[in-house]
Amino acid sequence: GRAMRYRDLERIDIKAISASVRTWAADHPDGTAEQAVTDLDLPYPNDMVFIVRGILATPAVERPGG
Repeated sequence: GRAMRYRDLERIDIKAISASVRTWAADHPDGTAEQAVTDLDLPYPNDMVFIVRGILATPAVERPGG
């Protein structure tokens, strides 16, 4: 198929995705990134799985004001 240009991609809200993934992970402690992408019906699943792996591997950090 034709290669997709960056400007043709839909924008994603990474903060919202991160929050959704963290909520999902709390309910599915043994779940995988692939399962999260499928269960949450995230866009660009073949690419998003790498982002979700990073979210799952990074502890949530409370930041002042944020």
